[in-house]
Amino acid sequence: MTRRDTETERFDKLVRDHIPGIIEELADVLEVVHALRAEHGVSAERLAEIREEKAAERGRFADGIVLDAVESPAGTE
Repeated sequence: MTRRDTETERFDKLVRDHIPGIIEELADVLEVVHALRAEHGVSAERLAEIREEKAAERGRFADGIVLDAVESPAGTE
């Protein structure tokens, strides 16, 4: 077994050991999203539609598309 194989196995175990906690945190985040959605009178269906529209236009996070930086136009800081 190579060092890389050992490191990969250690990483895989670390991920497996922490998945239940990560899932719990994701559930909390989703609860916040649903509360904000409801507070602003947006249905779950409409939120899903908006998400799909944005993904079609800009790509998905799962595709490795992330925001690197935001720049303010001159004079708006």
